[in-house]
Amino acid sequence: MVSMTTNVRVGVEWTNRFHQDAEDENCRSPDLRYMDAHAEGFFLSMRDLFGHEGIFNWGDDNAWSTDFDHPDFGGDSLNWSDNVHFCFFAGHGSKFDFNENGFKVAYNIGFPLKKPPDWAPCRSLSPQWRLGAGKLKWFVLDSCQMTVDTDPNHIVEAWGPPMQGIHLLFGFIDLQWVNASSWHKRLSFAFDICRGEALANAWLDTAYGWENPNEPTRPIVIAAGVSRDDAINRRENETLDWLHFDVASTNWLAWKWRG
Repeated sequence: MVSMTTNVRVGVEWTNRFHQDAEDENCRSPDLRYMDAHAEGFFLSMRDLFGHEGIFNWGDDNAWSTDFDHPDFGGDSLNWSDNVHFCFFAGHGSKFDFNENGFKVAYNIGFPLKKPPDWAPCRSLSPQWRLGAGKLKWFVLDSCQMTVDTDPNHIVEAWGPPMQGIHLLFGFIDLQWVNASSWHKRLSFAFDICRGEALANAWLDTAYGWENPNEPTRPIVIAAGVSRDDAINRRENETLDWLHFDVASTNWLAWKWRG
């Protein structure tokens, strides 16, 4: 049964091609494959098959780091990533250490260009995010190293500060492996959540796999809540119909993973 009681605003960004001749080394990341298929498969399924509202679909040179950085850090997130309910990013991601700046760990996503030239570098760092300060409820990071492990100290340090109203964060532990058919899993994720399945379970069920025969792709979901019980309840039961059940303050994180 497909629930159409909730209309969700969806935005996606993806990066496959980078500029190896760029002056800034942060713009010279290795090229990727299939990220467009991942993000656009999710986007088109949500919009065309289930009637949700497609707000933006930016790729390669049209995907900018400022779309994710909060205005406090010179970004424009309140008009883009935090102006939709469900944001999906597919591209490079990694742990980023910043001890000299007063925090031990951050998460980094990469972009091909500085645009315009005086804007931010070709990366966006999680300490510059205020996820949920606007409309954002759910955020997929279809990339490597949303966490490098499941250590509670690491997860809370990395994601406690950026999660400021967002309900659930979806990603991968350490390396994410993809192949030519893995985009089907993002379609399956959209199908499952639009049919009313719990969001966290749908992500773990569809994103887990053995694209690399020597190491599984291990999905993880982090839920925020005003209390321990609230975070656990969202982790286990939240669906798209929870859109307007806000997280008034992020006092607790609860997560689960597969693999």
